[in-house]
Amino acid sequence: MTKMGLAAPGSLKLNVQCWEACQSYSQALREMCNPHRDIELDERLKGVYGRMHVQAFKLAALLAALDWLDTEEPVPTVTEEHWISGKAIAEMWRGSAERLLYQMDRSGEAQHEHLLQQRILEMFRRAGQQGEKLYVVYKNLHVPARQARQATEELVRAGILIPMRLGQAEGYMHKDFVEDPSQ
Repeated sequence: MTKMGLAAPGSLKLNVQCWEACQSYSQALREMCNPHRDIELDERLKGVYGRMHVQAFKLAALLAALDWLDTEEPVPTVTEEHWISGKAIAEMWRGSAERLLYQMDRSGEAQHEHLLQQRILEMFRRAGQQGEKLYVVYKNLHVPARQARQATEELVRAGILIPMRLGQAEGYMHKDFVEDPSQ
């Protein structure tokens, strides 16, 4: 407090009583992003999940600072109660991100893209170990080459298709038919 009213602090310290809970939440979110889980998290959500524990802690700190304004304590104390509230709000945000992604995926374009990828994958699965030429796939599916190539490249980035040369042509093989050198 100054003669002119409240002044912004140069730096603000916090007494944090919930750091272990914050770290546990961070670890749980990191585990949800683990690509070796049975049900892999959509790549588009990993950035949200990676920052959610920070957002929850910022909310808890803000709630603690608001409570601190009415006390004579030298610094705000971030309690478990503040953490629970901050985490609950962050979880609502996480749920909103998942719902938004779900709604976006239900749009006509996303459904069309998903269907095309599934049809392409099925053709490469049927081709087996010898793989298949990309032009054979898009000719048989009656889709433009550019669309087929784009969908195929996305499947390569996802680690589902493996590029290969078949004579002079661009070809691909489904990952299920690649021998695993670790076995």
